[in-house]
Amino acid sequence: MNDYKMNGIGTIPKGTYKEVKISGLGTIEGDIICDSLIVEGSLKSKGKIEAKTISVAGNATFLFDVSAKDISVSGRGVFTNIKSETLDSTGTCTVYDTTNTTNIKIEGNYTCQNVKATEIRIESRSFFIKNLHASKINIKINGLKLAFLDKLSNYTIENITCQDIEADLLKCKNLITTNAILHKSCKVEVLKYKGDIKIHKDAKVDSIIEI
Repeated sequence: MNDYKMNGIGTIPKGTYKEVKISGLGTIEGDIICDSLIVEGSLKSKGKIEAKTISVAGNATFLFDVSAKDISVSGRGVFTNIKSETLDSTGTCTVYDTTNTTNIKIEGNYTCQNVKATEIRIESRSFFIKNLHASKINIKINGLKLAFLDKLSNYTIENITCQDIEADLLKCKNLITTNAILHKSCKVEVLKYKGDIKIHKDAKVDSIIEI
């Protein structure tokens, strides 16, 4: 397998590679399989990607499915579907359809319609997920917990199904869980549970149903 490194402007043909590295402005015209895909410049992918590792430090748009063992986004990544073992995002990550992964860690901006994960950890005030299915969810805000920042932030997960959740801040329409710990900046319309729940006195839960 050969490496493919792009420092200027160009097109990457479909094929199998060892390492694909984009430091300039590149377009992938078809499906590729590689050990690693590194984006330091700008990339538009018009084919499916299968890789062991994907790193987006620049700007990347993937119009078709992406599959990898490990994906990291420190720049800006726009995806259609992600399938991976890990997703670690400190930048801006947008997934138009589904993220299907084992472990997710979010420290930047994250938007996704559907997330399926074993464990998800969010350390951010800026996230939107429509549907989340996970075993364990932890939403934690490091540093100062300032009320005015919470009011200016978007921290919404519309529908959640999980076994365990602990959240510093959350806006949620429907939460179905076994166990839950909700701190004061949480707002939930309907909470359904069948284990143990702890709700801060300043958290807002409109309806609590034991199932």
